[in-house]
Amino acid sequence: MKDIQFKQNGRFFYGWIIVIVGLFLMTFAYVGFVSLTSVFVLPVTEDLNFERGEWMTYLTILSLACVICSPLLGKLMGKGRLKIWVAVCCLLGFIGYFGFSRADSLTAFYLFALILGVGFAGTAPMPVSILINKWFGGKVRGTATGIAFLGSGLGGMILSPILNGVISAYGWRTGYIALGIVFLVLMVIVLAFANDNPQSKGFVRMGEDESEAAAAAIEKQGKTLSEAMRTPEFYFAVLSTILVVLASSAILANSVAYFVGCGIGEAKAASLHGLLLGSLIIGK
Repeated sequence: MKDIQFKQNGRFFYGWIIVIVGLFLMTFAYVGFVSLTSVFVLPVTEDLNFERGEWMTYLTILSLACVICSPLLGKLMGKGRLKIWVAVCCLLGFIGYFGFSRADSLTAFYLFALILGVGFAGTAPMPVSILINKWFGGKVRGTATGIAFLGSGLGGMILSPILNGVISAYGWRTGYIALGIVFLVLMVIVLAFANDNPQSKGFVRMGEDESEAAAAAIEKQGKTLSEAMRTPEFYFAVLSTILVVLASSAILANSVAYFVGCGIGEAKAASLHGLLLGSLIIGK
């Protein structure tokens, strides 16, 4: 803990502002894309008379778009101007969810899911990890990342019952508009506060250990993609990520509809969904 400081050179360390920006992105962008589908399942499918499985195919399309775009966006963000790319992707989040609010066909949902997939790839969690890595070295990075990633549980716990209340009172189309407006607010926050260059603020990375400092003086750490793909660790990481996402996605997308099917009211079901997501805070 002695490596965790709130001041550097007599000034408040701006890296903690970056952690808060990351917390906001995880709380609202990550949760908005990943964890709130469940509260829309019944209102949308019942109103538009869609089969639940057909409608939720948009999640597959969104995920594929995210997978395809993530390597490109990651490379672009690594080169600089990260906040511009994140702001653009926040704007795509607004466009996608506003499109959902106007959609009346499966085709429309599928098309706007492509836009949302690109937005998801560029808002969280990838840029959050990149930002924190720019500001914090190995002695502090884990703590800073854990604080930022608290948002994946905190946001679900807060937003799930609130969004369900909006949907119950004003309809699912208004719910999507409200979700889109959240992304516009995030865009403003990112443009105002995100910074991936500590030197421009007069700081250096906090908690950089000796090996990192030595490596930075010689060459960049890490492997290229082609080098990584020749190691077993790469494939274990890919497999573990796939398994975790398969398990979590089934719960995140279907829990509210499942609870309602068990005879629980929609408001209570949304609260239980939020409680499930809130339990992530302990793990984070």
